[in-house]
Amino acid sequence: MRYLDFGRTGLKVSELGFGGIPILRLAADEAVGILHRAFDRGMTLFDTANAYATSEDKMGRAFAGRRDKIVLATKTMKRDAAGAAEHLENSLRLLRTDYIDIYQLHQVSREEDWRAIIGPGGAMEVLVRARE
Repeated sequence: MRYLDFGRTGLKVSELGFGGIPILRLAADEAVGILHRAFDRGMTLFDTANAYATSEDKMGRAFAGRRDKIVLATKTMKRDAAGAAEHLENSLRLLRTDYIDIYQLHQVSREEDWRAIIGPGGAMEVLVRARE
């Protein structure tokens, strides 16, 4: 497995990453086994989302005790500060961690979404505080 610098973040990630949607249909034990297999084969970048139902919980189970060896990405579709804060706290709990390496705003495809995110009371306020 090759490892690459993830932009200017200081993170080094596997060339291939694992997206959390496919494990939704799997039982927790099976999903954990697949995540362990990917990790054991050198994969270090794992991406999920608050909206991916049980994916965050399954990743949290799989990487308990291994958290410092992976790069974990998740995301929210909330545009307001209160909603983004709730999603962030929920993600931290389900992922069984106290930090998320990459937190993304999911599917920002309309100008009005971006304005809501960066405006007063928008999700960006929460993201900036969380990063600090």
